[in-house]
Amino acid sequence: MREPLFVKQNSKKWNRFESVLTSDPDELAERFIVITDDLAYAKTFYPKSNTTAYLNGLAARLHQSIYKNKTEKSNRFITFWKYELPLLFKTYQKQLLYSLIFFIIFSSIGAHNIFVAFVSFVSGIIFSVGSVYFLFQNGLMLGSFQYYFFSKGLGMASVLVIWIHGTLEMSSFIISGAAGLVLGNSLLFPKTYTRMVSLKRGAKDGMKITIGLVPIFITAAFFESFVTRHTEMPVWLSAGILISSLLFIVWYVIIYPNLLSKNLKRYGTKN
Repeated sequence: MREPLFVKQNSKKWNRFESVLTSDPDELAERFIVITDDLAYAKTFYPKSNTTAYLNGLAARLHQSIYKNKTEKSNRFITFWKYELPLLFKTYQKQLLYSLIFFIIFSSIGAHNIFVAFVSFVSGIIFSVGSVYFLFQNGLMLGSFQYYFFSKGLGMASVLVIWIHGTLEMSSFIISGAAGLVLGNSLLFPKTYTRMVSLKRGAKDGMKITIGLVPIFITAAFFESFVTRHTEMPVWLSAGILISSLLFIVWYVIIYPNLLSKNLKRYGTKN
């Protein structure tokens, strides 16, 4: 094949590889294979041409992109906690709010003992039923449990002991409930996506949120096993652990995601 014809047949593909950037490792690998094939052909038939030099440079850039992508994957753990999970919290703030509202309502049910009235209400809900029921069950249990202590005059004492680990634990229940709402909404309200594509997206994001809760559950379990049982500890220490846990949740789930989103938008606007 003559060189001009070879260039004409492949120039659009080469230009697309240069202009349309991607960080997908499979796509990068596929592009690298295609370019190296073209480079091998050019070296065979046009060894000293500008086309060969151009393809050699393009192959080198793709190779660097693949290497860079592998390096970024080694930092995937840090990236997940620093950027990806907080941005998911920002994206699904409505689901977090709904989950919190459901949990507070169902906790109140436990304190006022009107279980039967709300059973019929819950059974009529189609919107993310499983997650709402989970919030209902745990909220009801918590509300009943706390109401019992307050009715016996031990309310504040129970808060300073139980909520040492309960702050993180209950926050995790609320966040996992929000993850369930993300999944349920993706199936019920696919928007512009097909229902299957939307479900896959919702499942992926919901799973990331749930996996992100693992360290919080572990920390809560540590507090429950080794700290909560020391009921004789000073009030300031109990309150300090409780408040610190609450401030961490509020900062990481609400404040930091919003700040991160604003900074990324500002950076994107400048560039």
